Amino acid sequence: IGNTVVQRLFEKCAEDTKTSMLVRIAPHLASISVHKNGTWAAQKIIDTAKTPAQIRLISDQLKPYVPPLLLDQFGNYAVQCCLRLGEGDNQFIFDAIVEKLLHIAQGRFGARAIRGTLESQYATIEQQKYVASVFTQNAYALATNANGVLLLSWLIEASKIEKRMSMIASRFVPHLQMLCTHKLGSQMILKLINQNQDTDAQEMILTRLLTTPGLLTEIITDQTRGLAFIQKAIASTFIP
Repeated sequence: IGNTVVQRLFEKCAEDTKTSMLVRIAPHLASISVHKNGTWAAQKIIDTAKTPAQIRLISDQLKPYVPPLLLDQFGNYAVQCCLRLGEGDNQFIFDAIVEKLLHIAQGRFGARAIRGTLESQYATIEQQKYVASVFTQNAYALATNANGVLLLSWLIEASKIEKRMSMIASRFVPHLQMLCTHKLGSQMILKLINQNQDTDAQEMILTRLLTTPGLLTEIITDQTRGLAFIQKAIASTFIP
């Protein structure tokens, strides 16, 4: 009941009163955000923030805790609420994602929260590119993680960033033997092969597969994943 009362207060009170309450609450906002009931109050507090002072209090107090909040089943929603604060005041979220990507991306809630953040109407193309650059740098690690692969899939399939597939392919090429015989990694390689938006990425993968001595043999002799991968690649209708 208490969290409902707090929600109503922040909905109905004057801005000065809200600011006074927030001064008392803000130092505890992160811990409130991860509570199954408290998170609703935290989200309402963030959603109703209007003045620069209120926005600054919220961002200053949540900024140090963004990584653990994104990894939390309740806390990640509070962080995503901060996106509506605007480009200048929500940048701390994207900075935290870039700084602690692998730590956050390997968590079930963290990966989904990052994807939700990038797909938000409040995320600018510049912010998307900023995060995508670190996806590319860590493409191999993301491609072989059950949660991280969701982010790489977003970058390949849903984002509008130019040359993204070529950038990913360049990171994959040194690790083709491992990726082509990996349950998740092989799916990412096939995504780059089964497309005609960026033929440079496709050519990069196929050239390495066909010209590296012994590489195809190593992949084909892997009965668990490798052989099936080669069969799917050969059957691709996207290969000229």
